[in-house]
Amino acid sequence: MRRSIMQALLLLSVFALGGCHPGIASSPTPTTTAPPTAQPFSTATPAPGALAVSNPALASQLAFAFIQANDVWISLHGVPPQQVTHLGLGTQQLSWFLLWSPDQTKLFVDPINPASGAALAEAWIISLLGNTVQSLPSSAPVIASCADHDCAWLEDRYLVHQDESRLGAHASYFRVYDTQAQRDLSTSLDDQHATRMQVRGASVYFTPYALAPTSMPGTIKRFDFSSNQLTTQFTVPGPLVDEGIPSGSWNLSTDARAVVEHFSVGISAHCPLTACFTFYQDTRGTIAVIFPSYQSHTGSGPALFDEALIAPDGKNTASLMSGPANGYQVVQQALPSGKELLTALPAASAGQAYQIVGWTAQPPGILVQQLPTGAGVPPPTTSIYFVPLGEPGAAQLVETIGAGLVICAPPTA
Repeated sequence: MRRSIMQALLLLSVFALGGCHPGIASSPTPTTTAPPTAQPFSTATPAPGALAVSNPALASQLAFAFIQANDVWISLHGVPPQQVTHLGLGTQQLSWFLLWSPDQTKLFVDPINPASGAALAEAWIISLLGNTVQSLPSSAPVIASCADHDCAWLEDRYLVHQDESRLGAHASYFRVYDTQAQRDLSTSLDDQHATRMQVRGASVYFTPYALAPTSMPGTIKRFDFSSNQLTTQFTVPGPLVDEGIPSGSWNLSTDARAVVEHFSVGISAHCPLTACFTFYQDTRGTIAVIFPSYQSHTGSGPALFDEALIAPDGKNTASLMSGPANGYQVVQQALPSGKELLTALPAASAGQAYQIVGWTAQPPGILVQQLPTGAGVPPPTTSIYFVPLGEPGAAQLVETIGAGLVICAPPTA
């Protein structure tokens, strides 16, 4: 499964990274005494790691986690960060993989040796609601799989991860790991050869892998964890796998009844132009081109810089335009065929770019985060900006974090 830019850059980090999430401010206590057991405690605000809030109303909806000196620090709702673990990993240089659960009460913590790229055979799950730190057994397959290939929470108990015993060049098999029983489960998902994967609610959605010709429409399948059943959620207007190579991407709304799609091959159906690459689709049968002004793939016209994302409620879509040379802009559109609106972002500092990280409900808007490009030393700070939904107003600074590599999981709109 392809990592997002943000997740890939996380693995370049040595001492600073994070994730924004609305959670509960508490300091966990350990549930096991087996070494190396995390022994959380609260201390004063770290430096670096300080937080400068510019918009308290928006900052109160966010939180983030980062690593400092090989321990986890969390800031909730705009308050100063607190240290929540004491992992006893010393001063060795490590990279990290952090992943928040969808209900934003648990954090999967997976350290990685940057020299070898291998996980350290130890990982933890921090529970903010339960005030616990759970140490996973060294044999847990998610330790290596999540570090190498990414993974996703299924509800607040399970992790969907790639089966490392069946890795392929262009597709993977996925397993469901039970963090309480501490083992992989046997499910109907096990034997599904797939490319892209997303989790929504209690279901896993994926692109089936096949050596399909270019003209073959792709499908998005649904694995319902509750019933252990497989069904087709969408048949899309273009190929998602082209001659054995993944050739499309998609992003689902929270209820999975709406999706935005991007195809590597131009599609003429449902397209008012010669070829279109980005579409909206829903389970009612609507198919519409999105961002019609930005369909150029020739380099001679305006084009989207990043994949299109859909709002949790399925009513809006957004993407990034341009890049470092010409400045970054957010383009948004009400679905299925609203007006395109552009919002310029502040000039990115050297070594930084932008990524859309999610949506807010009140006020309605889009959250955009600075992130390192991976070239050179990460910048010392990360800023989060807010773009109003449905209007071309200027981007507003929400907060600046004293860490150069921060991963955000904003509140669900």
